[in-house]
Amino acid sequence: MLNPTFLLAATINEDGCMDLPAVQEGSPFPRAHFWPGEDGAFLQRIVSNVPGDRTPPAEARPLDMVFFARCLWRALGALTPGLFTVVGYEEEGARRERLVYADARSEAARVALLRDAFLVHLQAYEEHLI
Repeated sequence: MLNPTFLLAATINEDGCMDLPAVQEGSPFPRAHFWPGEDGAFLQRIVSNVPGDRTPPAEARPLDMVFFARCLWRALGALTPGLFTVVGYEEEGARRERLVYADARSEAARVALLRDAFLVHLQAYEEHLI
């Protein structure tokens, strides 16, 4: 079994952001960046990776864990850690998605896993491994 912390750390780019394919249908911005903010809370934004595109990145927003999980699934597929499993459901005729494990303990475990991934990346950077 692959280590989930290392899988997530492998998605971190040279700017220190988890760089994943965005899952917003019809979006002209094909990438999503996720990173820890100065206050420790995680942030996200949609960015363009089209060469020559001068569109500024979207404003940073608080992390939407379902959006992150969907982006992570697009990048890792079946290797996506189980804590980030998303399931679809119908609500008032509209299709929605939610995390399978939506309890507070699972949310804390997801956040801890994200933090650990950034710590692994930082350690590798400091050791000149990346």
